[in-house]
Amino acid sequence: MSLSLLLVYMLARLRVGGVPRGPYILLAFTTFLTAIAFALNALPLVILVVTDYIVKVQMSAALIFDFGRASMPAVILWLLQLRGQAFGESLSGYASPPRARFRKRLMDCVLVVSTFIILVAFHMFNFTKTLEFIQGRRNYPAYQDAQNSLRMRHVISALMVFIALYVTASVTMIKVALKRAKTTDLVVNRLLAAVVPFTLAAAFTWFFFDIWFTVNHFNPWINLAFAILDGLSHVGVIAAIISTISLQPQKTASAESSSNLVGPPSSST
Repeated sequence: MSLSLLLVYMLARLRVGGVPRGPYILLAFTTFLTAIAFALNALPLVILVVTDYIVKVQMSAALIFDFGRASMPAVILWLLQLRGQAFGESLSGYASPPRARFRKRLMDCVLVVSTFIILVAFHMFNFTKTLEFIQGRRNYPAYQDAQNSLRMRHVISALMVFIALYVTASVTMIKVALKRAKTTDLVVNRLLAAVVPFTLAAAFTWFFFDIWFTVNHFNPWINLAFAILDGLSHVGVIAAIISTISLQPQKTASAESSSNLVGPPSSST
């Protein structure tokens, strides 16, 4: 329900002039998929019967949810690129040179695409082995050995933490550049104050529970706690990014005028 309200609010705000639509359209698509994933995950609580069909639905929900997880850094990094372009003239003497900025954008794209490919590969492998198990073609010990053979979950955990730290560093870099230019940006401030904490919380929640599930036996209550914390962190990231929409028109409208007020007086000579 909360995701539906956030989605409606975001789509309504996108009609306001001056709002960059690209990142928020991607965020709207991600929010829609996340809502579907939550609904599919809640299906066993309604039916109260675990069947092959329910298992397939839950695994499909996990894939959809992780697609949203992989798309979220793309939204944040895209917003940062747009904010850097909006303050391009003001930051010309304080940010990285154009060649370095191009390499940064290329690295952003490679990181996002690599994350998506790894997550899809993990779910395809897990989905295949789980189908073999529930269809009786693989016993449970062999199923566990097959799941643990690639240790892909550990790779994904490390990747999630790395992406969260990368996003944090990216937001901090543009914040420092704005501070050196003696200006500020409401969107960047909100990303640093709200989006970054939820992003780090989501990554380290995954990392902590991955370690827990590795050294301990399966516990349904621990699994439930992980699902709740992971879901809340993910929704927190979405809500924090959506909250930047109301800040976009104000800063976009004043960007040109504010660019004339930043930097030392001698910078124009």
